[in-house]
Amino acid sequence: MKTIFLSLMIIVLFAATTCAEFIRGPFSGKVIDLETKEPIEGAVVVVIWWKRVITGSPGGPTTYLQDIKETLTDKNGKYYMEEYKGFTINPLATIKNPEFLIYKPGYCVLPESFVDIPACDNMKPRTNYYDALVKGGTLIELPRLKTREERLRANMISPTDNNKEWPLLHKALDEENKLLWPTGIRRKQ
Repeated sequence: MKTIFLSLMIIVLFAATTCAEFIRGPFSGKVIDLETKEPIEGAVVVVIWWKRVITGSPGGPTTYLQDIKETLTDKNGKYYMEEYKGFTINPLATIKNPEFLIYKPGYCVLPESFVDIPACDNMKPRTNYYDALVKGGTLIELPRLKTREERLRANMISPTDNNKEWPLLHKALDEENKLLWPTGIRRKQ
């Protein structure tokens, strides 16, 4: 009995230390139009956490979706996301630092690595955007897309098909699809 209790305590302590290592937030900032410096209302801010599990497979560790949090910017372009409370009790798993995505129809996507659009080359902060978002209170300047082709390329984000995980992002993508494909013929997401 003592051995079982001691083993459980070691597992709990190990799990607690692996959970404490990732960035939880809170996250806040402001999203504005690069040219006009006006706030962008209704931009979707997404934070994604992945869980990395060490498995015995020859392919090495496996990554699973841990959680997704979304919010919209307000009329002042500001967003705020509470501290993430998630954890894992699996001693062979760690939660990775979050990934960020900011999307507003008609604007470049942050991070720009999601799409390759020359108009997005002057986006700020272009370098170290991750550090800026984690720090909080960051000013994100998104360039407006000028052509239909740019908008089509920016709309190539492919979240999972589960609308329950990304409801705000799916809604924004659907709005853009309606503008890009007014006849109703649009690409499958």
